[in-house]
Amino acid sequence: MSDHSAQSHAMESEGQAQISTSPAMRSRRRFGRRALMFGAATTGAGVAAALAGGATAQAEPAGSSAVLLGKDNSTRSTTQVITRGGDGLKGQTYARDHSGVVGFDTSTASGGHGVYGRSVHGFGILGISEHGTGIVGQNSTAGQSGVAGIDLTSGSGGRGLFGQSSKGDAIFCTSENGNALHCTSPKGTALVVEGKAKFSNSGVTNVPAHQKTVKITNGSVTPESIVLATIQKPQGGVYIEAAEPGAGSFTITLSASPSSPLPIGWMILVH
Repeated sequence: MSDHSAQSHAMESEGQAQISTSPAMRSRRRFGRRALMFGAATTGAGVAAALAGGATAQAEPAGSSAVLLGKDNSTRSTTQVITRGGDGLKGQTYARDHSGVVGFDTSTASGGHGVYGRSVHGFGILGISEHGTGIVGQNSTAGQSGVAGIDLTSGSGGRGLFGQSSKGDAIFCTSENGNALHCTSPKGTALVVEGKAKFSNSGVTNVPAHQKTVKITNGSVTPESIVLATIQKPQGGVYIEAAEPGAGSFTITLSASPSSPLPIGWMILVH
C-alpha cells in the first residue's frame, strides 16, 4: 500500500467528505505501515529462531490447519507432503531409544501398515545403520513373520527375500527351539545350493588298523537319526556294514579289519 496523491478520501455515514492531509501526516502514516511490516517480520524471525533452537512453536489450535510442533494433531484425512526436490518428509532425533520417524497402525482389522514405503524404480524402504541393524522386524503372533518378503513377478527370476554380503553371512538364521530355516515348495525345489555346503553334524573319522568298529560321540544323534557313512580311501575287501545311531553317539561297523587306518566320512540327518 502506498500514497499516490496529496489527498485522501474517506466515506462517512452522512456522505462523502474530502479531507486534506499534510506532508507530516502522510509521513506518520507511512511510518505506521512500515512499523507494522517490520513487526510482522520480527515475529516471523522469532518463530524461526525458536524452531532452530528446538523450542515448541505455539499456534492457535482453534480453526488452524497447521501442524503444531510438540502438540497432538488429529485429523480424519491424509496429511500429504510433496516436494519437487529433496526428501518429502524427514524426521531426526538425538534422544536415546527413540526414532527419527515413527508409524503406528491401530486399526482393528488386518491390512494396515505402521510404515509404508513405495517406489517406482528404487527401494520401497531403505534402512542403513553404521553400527547397528539396518532393518529390524519383530512379531509376537503365531503364524506371522517378523520380516516378510513377497515376490509378485509373473515369471521366474524374482526373489521374495535377498541377502548379500562380501565377507560375512548373506542371511543368518538362528532359533533356540524351532527351525532356524524352514524351506518348502509344493511344486519346485525347497532348497538349492550353488557352491560349497557345510554341515556341523558331519565329519571324517579314522577306523584304527586291525579294528572293525569305531564309536563316534555326537550330542545331536538319537536312536531315530539317520547316519550316512562312506569310505574315503578304499581297501580291498573292506566295506561298511552298518552305521548304527544311538543316544548321543553312533557306531560304524566294517566288513573286515583294515590293514591301515581307514578314513570314514559321515553325516547325521535328524529324523
